[in-house]
Amino acid sequence: MKTVQHFGYLVAFGVLAACTGPNASDAAASSGTASQETSGDYQKPGASISFTTLGGDEAAVSAVGNLAVSVAERYDTGTINVAVTGSEGLHIFQTSSDVTLQASGASSHDMTIQYRADADGKYYVNLIATAPNGEVRTHAIAVVVGELSEAAQKTSGDVQTDSEGNAVVVMGAEETNE
Repeated sequence: MKTVQHFGYLVAFGVLAACTGPNASDAAASSGTASQETSGDYQKPGASISFTTLGGDEAAVSAVGNLAVSVAERYDTGTINVAVTGSEGLHIFQTSSDVTLQASGASSHDMTIQYRADADGKYYVNLIATAPNGEVRTHAIAVVVGELSEAAQKTSGDVQTDSEGNAVVVMGAEETNE
């Protein structure tokens, strides 16, 4: 019986030691190696490009909509190509579909994307940016054309308010142990 008890203590000690031991980001910090996780300015893997939606107008069916987007980049020289496509049913105008930007070191470039759809609904503007070094960054922005149907607006769960006043969707779940 004491052997089992000692074994339990050994396992508990091992778990505690593993939780308090150094990890990869601690090793990078102590070695002086720059780490994206420890720098506080984390950039996802891939191209050093980010997209920000600046705004846009609501478009009626068959009318032209405008979407303003800022493209931030961190390249000193070269060109950045941004290909813009629409999800099924969303037409992107030729003047907005392929944009070439000149990299100029940690700067942002504003662009306006013009689109049109012939039916009510929620669509996506897809952005694919290729950096001077060949790396790629993608991003999708939702746009609403006309009126959303009640079915499209409906969530798949029950909307409730949490203790902090935030709206949360409560969905059923079934847990099975195999």
